[in-house]
Amino acid sequence: MKIIKILAPIFILVLFVSCTKSDSLVYKPKAINGVLDLTSWDFSKEGPIKLDGEWDFYWEQFLLGSEFDSEINVKNKSYMTVPGVWKGSEINSEKLPGTGYATYRLTIIQNKINRVFSLKLPTVSSDYTLYINGEKIVSAGTTAKDRERSIPKSLPRVVKFDSENKIIELVFHVSNFKYSKGGLWYSIILGSEEDIQSMWDANYYLDIFLFGSILIMGLYHLSIFILRKKEKAALAFGIFCILIALRTIVTGQMFINFLIPSISWSLVIRLEFVSFYLGFPIYLLFLGFLFPEDISKLFIRSFSFVSVVFFLFVIFLPVKIFTATASYYQLLAFIGIIFSIYAHILTIVRKRDYSLGMLIGSLIIFISLINDILFSRGLLETRELFPIGLYIFILIQAFILASKFMKSFNYVEQLSDEIAETEERYRSVFENSTDGIYQSTVSGKLLMVNPAFAHILGYESPEEILQLVSIKNIYVDTKVR
Repeated sequence: MKIIKILAPIFILVLFVSCTKSDSLVYKPKAINGVLDLTSWDFSKEGPIKLDGEWDFYWEQFLLGSEFDSEINVKNKSYMTVPGVWKGSEINSEKLPGTGYATYRLTIIQNKINRVFSLKLPTVSSDYTLYINGEKIVSAGTTAKDRERSIPKSLPRVVKFDSENKIIELVFHVSNFKYSKGGLWYSIILGSEEDIQSMWDANYYLDIFLFGSILIMGLYHLSIFILRKKEKAALAFGIFCILIALRTIVTGQMFINFLIPSISWSLVIRLEFVSFYLGFPIYLLFLGFLFPEDISKLFIRSFSFVSVVFFLFVIFLPVKIFTATASYYQLLAFIGIIFSIYAHILTIVRKRDYSLGMLIGSLIIFISLINDILFSRGLLETRELFPIGLYIFILIQAFILASKFMKSFNYVEQLSDEIAETEERYRSVFENSTDGIYQSTVSGKLLMVNPAFAHILGYESPEEILQLVSIKNIYVDTKVR
């Protein structure tokens, strides 16, 4: 378990450093009533900032420029929290549905003119057009007021723009008719061109690294199963790794768009949900194969059955419908987490091999997941740790499987040594016995004789007597043989 003792402190150190970094104590302004005041924010010292808070929100309207100042639009203006979705929000005492279209607007006040900024844009549900100071900058998909013309697209990116004055107006036209909920659901980050590009590159290369290394681990364990069909734990872990590798490129910065530029939006969404709905039951199967005497087979079968039902939703139902099932499966996943923690504790109590390492790996991924949830909501000033936690988790599981295989190999080697030792003792008895001993086929052909047997029959050595065609002729009565 040396690797676990090394990786766990590394993860804790990363978490500690992230929590205690100097900028965690800096007050970060948030948008209030559609205005974000950054006059006291020093981008050169304090770095990029998330444009979180209250944005101006105009439901079922696409507005630009002077249209915002009309009396009716001023009256219809409301506010929407970013990041977030509009589904369930109340406008004029009515709750908004998940589908529709709207305008988001944020006015940023900063302290310099003629400077170059960059925006790190995440995915938006489910298509958008961005205008900065009235000029169209970029779009993802086709924004429209109806389902027929709206074309969704998930495409995170970095955009650069020049700010000629201290006021920056960001306007997003967002439409969603094919997903269960729409809106600016992730933080948009503003910073210098160099800082934003560095942030993008770091996340991009991390995604590539995680995808490649986890995929290789998955294929390696699948090859173990192919060579030895009894290793079902290796099969389950290999499939789990491949699903996680897939998830790393269809979420976050969505590296899959660079691998396959023409891939359809709906396929990307389906791959994301497939990795979610199948990943957890596969991991429970892995636990079941690793600890067959401790893990409830009935629970795993029941959990897997329900997960397959959700998987079939993804395969056969429209995106708008099956994406609405995510909250229900999250509840199921929570039950699975509780069960897995109970299973880990049970294996420790029963002193099973590798049980402590399995628990440590699960706790690392659980802590990183909680950290990311709190970080995304602005309750922690750390960083996203789930990719790192997930990678350490998979490394621990891979090490545990390798230890299991090594233990089996050591046992086989021990048995081989014992067999060789037994054979040596047998050969010594065979060679030195004063009684004649031989081994033959059923038909009577000699296979092996000892020196005493050769001497009894008048031969100088065992090699001479082995030339006999059959042993039948040394018996007076062949029936006795």
